[in-house]
Formats: sequence, structure tokens, C-alpha cells
Amino acid sequence: MSDNFDEFFDKHAKWTEHDGEPSSESSNSSKYKSSTVSSRKRAKARLEAKKRRRRAKVVLSILLVFVLAVVGYFGYSAVRAWKLSQNSESVADWPGPGFGTVEFTIDTGEGAISVANKLVKANVVKSQSAFTSAVSANNKILYPGVYSLKKHMAAIDVVDILSDQTKAGGFLEVRAGDHAADVLQKASTLSGISLDKFKAALADGAAGILPAEANGSVEGWLEPGAYNVKAMKSADAILSAMVKKRIEKLDSLGIPKGKDREKA
Repeated sequence: MSDNFDEFFDKHAKWTEHDGEPSSESSNSSKYKSSTVSSRKRAKARLEAKKRRRRAKVVLSILLVFVLAVVGYFGYSAVRAWKLSQNSESVADWPGPGFGTVEFTIDTGEGAISVANKLVKANVVKSQSAFTSAVSANNKILYPGVYSLKKHMAAIDVVDILSDQTKAGGFLEVRAGDHAADVLQKASTLSGISLDKFKAALADGAAGILPAEANGSVEGWLEPGAYNVKAMKSADAILSAMVKKRIEKLDSLGIPKGKDREKA
């Protein structure tokens, strides 16, 4: 009987070590479970930290977008206000119709900006932009000549006058094929200089006016174009201007001096 009891005891008894602690096998199992729990806690902590960093980045991005939007809005508003103020100044215009009398000259080849600056200086238009905008918007061509204008005119009214050839005075228009006699007659009428003075200037071979290859004949030596004869003081000055332009044209074409120029 005692043998059976000892055998039963050996099978079912659990031994403790020293002060009642579990055996080494039980202790190892507990340590494994504890280690697993700790690992899970650390993983969870890392996940939470990652989520917090992600939320922080999202919040920071939203704040950055907001700041940029605010700065952009105020920047755009400032630029827009500046442009509006510039535009209001640049298109300043008189209501018209104006007063007084201003004799105004457009020179041959003069552009709209140059004309606008002269008009502003003469107090005909209020701003350069008002005039140039009116020229561009209405697709107008400005013709050389002397015009009668007023002070404080509306820009569009000035453009209408300066783009009307019938209102241009004082300029001699020489066209290709015009005979010298007809050109001299028109030059005399427009300038107020008598025709006799033109004839006198051409007497004796027009020394100092015509080149040697012209052989004293002005025919064919008056270059086509517009000439402000009203502003010129003498017949010699008017003739010299037309002949000089002709020589410049022949030079630009590369035609050598001599008899070849007579045929050109």
C-alpha cells in the first residue's frame, strides 16, 4: 500500500523551490507571457506616437496653407489696388471740348507716343495713356501736318482730328511721278513763300542744292514724302530738304554717284 501511495504522490505532487516559489519551468512561462505583453504595449505606444506625429503634420500643413492663403489674399489685394490707382492715373482725360487755340505739328515718321508727349506738354490732352489708348483702340493712323487744336480736349477728339488728312495743313505731300513745277507751286502755296523765290533758288544750276550729276535740273531730284514747309524759313531750305532726302534714298539703294543716278 505504501508503495502505491508513493507512486501516486510522485505523479501528482508539484514541488516548490526554497521559499515556496514555483519551479523554474513555471517561472519561464510567466516571463514569456510578461515579455509578450510588454512587446505589445511598446508596439501600441509606437503606433500611437506615429499617429500623433501624423496628426501634427496634418495640422501644420493646414496652418501653412491658411497662412499662405491669407498672405496671398492681402498681397493680391494690395497689387490690385495699386494697379487700379495706376490705371486711374494713366487714363486721366479731359471731358472736352476744350478752349483757346493750339497750333500743333506732327513731323514725318513721328510715332503715337512722341505725339502724345507733345500733346500733354501743350496741355491739349491730360495724359499720354489716354491718347495712345484712343489711337490703338480705334486703329487710327496719325498723319504728319500742322493742325489747329484746343487746350483740354478729350483724347478721342484729338485722335479724330490728327487722323484726318483733310485737316492737316502746312505739310507738302510729294508723290512719286509729281512734276517739279507742280511740287514748287504747292510748296509756295503752303509755305507762303513766293514762287519767284523758288525759281531764283534754282537759277544758275541751283548751286549748293543740286548735286553735279543733276546738271542743273531739279526734275527727278525731289524725293516723295511729307515735308513741313510751313516751318521752313526759305525756298532754299525747302528745296534742300527734298533733294537731301533723294540723295539719302539713292545712297541707301547703293546707286553710285554719276550718270546712273540720273536714270534711277
